[in-house]
Amino acid sequence: DVQLGDEPVRLEDFAGRVVVPNSGDETFAVIRPDEQSWAAITGGLSSIESQLTRAMLWWTAVDLCESQVIGVGDLVALADQHLRPETHPLVFEGVMRNLQLVTRRYAEPAQVAGHLEVVADIARGAVEGGDPTLAPGASRVLARLSADTDFLVGWLGQADVDPTVRWAAVHRLAELGDASHIDAEAERDRSVAGHHAALTARAAVPTAAAKAEAWKRLMSGDLGNHEFDAVGAGFWGWEQADLVHPYLTRYVTDGLDLAHRSGQGMADVIGDAFPRLPLTPDVRRELRAAVAEALAGDVPTVLARAWNDAIDDLDRTL
Repeated sequence: DVQLGDEPVRLEDFAGRVVVPNSGDETFAVIRPDEQSWAAITGGLSSIESQLTRAMLWWTAVDLCESQVIGVGDLVALADQHLRPETHPLVFEGVMRNLQLVTRRYAEPAQVAGHLEVVADIARGAVEGGDPTLAPGASRVLARLSADTDFLVGWLGQADVDPTVRWAAVHRLAELGDASHIDAEAERDRSVAGHHAALTARAAVPTAAAKAEAWKRLMSGDLGNHEFDAVGAGFWGWEQADLVHPYLTRYVTDGLDLAHRSGQGMADVIGDAFPRLPLTPDVRRELRAAVAEALAGDVPTVLARAWNDAIDDLDRTL
C-alpha cells in the first residue's frame, strides 16, 4: 500500500511491471493506464484471478471510453474478448449494464445496433453456457436486445422462464413491432409488476399512434409515480430516435407543466424519464437548448437538479 500526496512516488522495485492502481477499490481515483499496462490489460483482463480487480479494470475501461480515450468500438471489442469467459455474476452484469449505457450515449447512432448485437451475442453465449449464476442476468439482457423474433416468441412458449425475462421479451417484441403478446402476458401476470411491465411494453410500440397515446397518458397527470416510470421506460426506444424526435422538446415543456401541477414527488420521476437514447449531435444540442431555456425560469427544485445533471451528461457526450 502506498499513500499518495501531492508529489509522485517512485517504486523502483516495480519498474517495467504492469501497474494497476486502485486494484482493490481502495480509494476514489480516475485511472489512466500507461501504454504498457493498457496493452497487458487488453491482452489478459479475463485471466486476472481477483474478481474485484477485474471489476475495477472494467470500470477503468468504461471511464476511458466515456472520456474519449478509447472508442465505444474498442470497449465492445474488449468485452467480446474478455467478458465471455467471466464467471462472476456481479462483474458480468455490471459490465453488461455499462456496455448498454455507454453505447447508447456515446456511439454514433448508425453504429449502435452493431455494438448492441455483439452485447446480445455475449449474453446469448452466457445463457447457452449453462452457468446458473450467469444465466438470469444474461437472459434479461438477451431478451431486451435480441432482434431474433422467432427466438423471443419461442422463449415465451416455455413454462419455466422467469417473469422478468418474459416481460423483457414481450417489451422487445413490442419494440420490434409485434405487440400481440402484451395482453396475453398481462392476463398471465396480474401482479403490480405485470401491470407496470405492460405499460412499458405498450409505450414501446414503434408507431406514431402508439407514441401519441403513450404521451397523452404520460402527461395526463393520472399516473402514479411507478406507472409514470413504466411508461417513460418504454417510450424512448433506442432504435426510435426519429420516431420520438417530436417529443424531445415536448418532454421539457410538457414535463415542466406536469411538474408544476403535480409537486416534487412527480418532478422526481419526470427527471428520471429524461430521454437517453442515441441522438445526432445536432439533436442533442436542440434538446440541451430546450432544457437550458427551461432552467432559466421557474423549475421545481428536484426537477432542476435532475435537468442540470442531464445537461452535464449532454455536454460530456457532445
